[in-house]
Amino acid sequence: ADEFGNAVALSGDGLTALVGAILTAKGATAHAIGLTAGRLVRAIVKNENIIIPVSIRVEQNLCLSVPCQVNSRGTGPALHVPMSEGELNSFEKSLAVVRKACQLLP
Repeated sequence: ADEFGNAVALSGDGLTALVGAILTAKGATAHAIGLTAGRLVRAIVKNENIIIPVSIRVEQNLCLSVPCQVNSRGTGPALHVPMSEGELNSFEKSLAVVRKACQLLP
């Protein structure tokens, strides 16, 4: 638990382990979509405070999947994730790529 009480993280090593378990059991990660959707529904219905990457608007006409708290009120604002200078530079480069891709869409 952290500052959100009963928050459970589904990212990093936890997410990697989950995907690995799905690959071992099923041979594909397509089932992960259903598991993630089910986990989101449970968090909303049971008013759990989970931290999970979800797609939110980060600026005008741009949505990204970033860690957010999810509960019965929906998705909260993006959580601040401390990043090194290199990680921040990589994130900004990723944003630039997504912005450019969005501009190419009809």
